[in-house]
Amino acid sequence: MITLHLPPAGSVAPKERLPIRRPDQVEQVATLFGNALYQELIGPRTYGSLLNIGAGTETETFQHAKMFGVDEYHTQEIEGGGIQATYMCDAQNMSVVPSDRYDWVISSSVLEHIPDPWAAAREEVRVTKPGGWILTRVPFACVMHLGHNYGDLWRFSPMGVAKLFAGCELAEVMLFGDTPHLPYTISVIMHKGQTDMTPRYYWLDMPNDFTWDLLFPHSPPPGELPLYDLLVEPMSLALQLNHAKNQVTRATQVNVSRREIARGFMHQYTRLRGHLGFGPPTSSFRPALP
Repeated sequence: MITLHLPPAGSVAPKERLPIRRPDQVEQVATLFGNALYQELIGPRTYGSLLNIGAGTETETFQHAKMFGVDEYHTQEIEGGGIQATYMCDAQNMSVVPSDRYDWVISSSVLEHIPDPWAAAREEVRVTKPGGWILTRVPFACVMHLGHNYGDLWRFSPMGVAKLFAGCELAEVMLFGDTPHLPYTISVIMHKGQTDMTPRYYWLDMPNDFTWDLLFPHSPPPGELPLYDLLVEPMSLALQLNHAKNQVTRATQVNVSRREIARGFMHQYTRLRGHLGFGPPTSSFRPALP
């Protein structure tokens, strides 16, 4: 099987930059954050044909079809999802979608709301071309959140997401949150089939409640957030940081917080990749100096 190259995050600039917020709307920073991710760190690395599962109304409002560097952009939604998607169906049973159809299949904040994420993952694998890519963004330490037509059912670790996608190999993990061992959400890219690619690991340093803050009309955007390469696999890093916390606590007789531990040892497990910026009115990515 031929593996097409997956460039590192932030190494490819978007062809054009679109607005990532509605200046006259009261909305959560999650909208701005998700659009910046698509425009700067995900979209420029995609190609060919892409299926966005659970695309929602924002895909039309913010022109996600242009944010992804693909020739063919399709969407999936359920009835009541607010858009007339390419496929109106249940993500757990997408029989209307041909097998081995798409170079990229993405789902963002979807699997935690589905009663059977294993079934949805099998469907995502089925509709992805051999050698294609599956990107899933899911919560880990996120607040409970409900919608008018869905519940909040699951939380996932990077290891758990990898187990969901049978027949795929891990290509990339990106952690978003206050510490890399207690992220509020994670993004995982899987490769359908075998690959000789060495997995990459990233951490976007941001407060865990960041995306739940309200962005009021005409309020300034939050500036920039640092993106780091993680030099240690996330699950192994979590064990190392937990061990370090126990050692420091025993030595000092002080119950040091996980955040303090993560910050205190950052020089050992991170390398700055760049800064993700948030307008106005659009996004940016500023690479770190060599």
